[in-house]
Amino acid sequence: MNHFNKRTNELQPYVVSSRGIEIDEDWLVLDWNESTIRIEDYLKIKLEKFINKGDLNFYGDVDCTDLKRNLHSALGISESFVTFFNGSDSALNICFETLLEPGDKVLTIEPEYSQVSTFIHMKGGIKSSFLLTSIDKPSIDDLNRSLNGIKVFYFSNPNNPIGFYFTIDEIESMLVSNPTVMFLVDEAYFEFSNSSAVDLIPKYSNLIIFRTFSKAFGLAGIRLGYIISTNHNISMINKVRNGKEVNSVAQFCASVVLQNYETIKLRIQELLNTRDWFFNQVRVLPNFEVFPSKTNFLLLKHNLCKEIILVLRQNKILVRDRSSMHLLENCFRISIGTKVEMERVLQVLKQF
Repeated sequence: MNHFNKRTNELQPYVVSSRGIEIDEDWLVLDWNESTIRIEDYLKIKLEKFINKGDLNFYGDVDCTDLKRNLHSALGISESFVTFFNGSDSALNICFETLLEPGDKVLTIEPEYSQVSTFIHMKGGIKSSFLLTSIDKPSIDDLNRSLNGIKVFYFSNPNNPIGFYFTIDEIESMLVSNPTVMFLVDEAYFEFSNSSAVDLIPKYSNLIIFRTFSKAFGLAGIRLGYIISTNHNISMINKVRNGKEVNSVAQFCASVVLQNYETIKLRIQELLNTRDWFFNQVRVLPNFEVFPSKTNFLLLKHNLCKEIILVLRQNKILVRDRSSMHLLENCFRISIGTKVEMERVLQVLKQF
């Protein structure tokens, strides 16, 4: 007997690339866009003291009071515009739950971060795809035409997996032209682009921004994300959000890192320097194509894509095969690590 509902039976699962049990410290894991830099000593010391207090038998602060205050101090975001989640994926899932009625249409740009397809389907939404015709940013006019009859427009900015981004003026023009559409802007990589739609929040009620501590902050293991939106939108979403959504360890770690935000900014700048160096190294390799990016990863193209991924794995380097996605035949994505790590990658690529 099949006990699962129709939506679950019809669902095509989101597939996370396999790392396997053989992965150890010798491997370069450049497939999920995490930071390859381990947490700094200042966080290790404070985290050890926090754990030794022995308060883990209690739930974390349901209001994330310290975390909101530290986020405001580091990034200047109003505490009333923010609510936190157990990862930005949880935030997306809950937001789709609050927004969608069965049959509502959601527009996504393809290729796009595909996890949202699961959330849309399970809420009874209908996904409509804006298919890119080239690996370039689409025109705002074309997008506006595609938004007719759409309830929600989700897009990552910068885009994952390509790396282009929309400016704040471009986003604002779409918000103005489509006041009945709710815009879900996923800014998982905004720290690497120095561009954000956050200043538009007080002006537009049809905008929700999603962010994560998994990329630039190097805290993927604690699973912490947040949304930024108007007071009304936050209060509506908090109706559905579990008050115990964010654990105390995640709140503590993120607060400490935010208190040391200058260190994070230095780390980001070092990564950007390495990304641009690696881009320039790959672009001159025969038969390779590499696409400009405003993220912590680069998208590469080569006719021997599958063979390259296999040889990289044989050299204990993991990258993400994106060749099955729309427009990305023979493409694979590489997260940017340290200069030394990327030199190791480059040596393997030069074999081709």
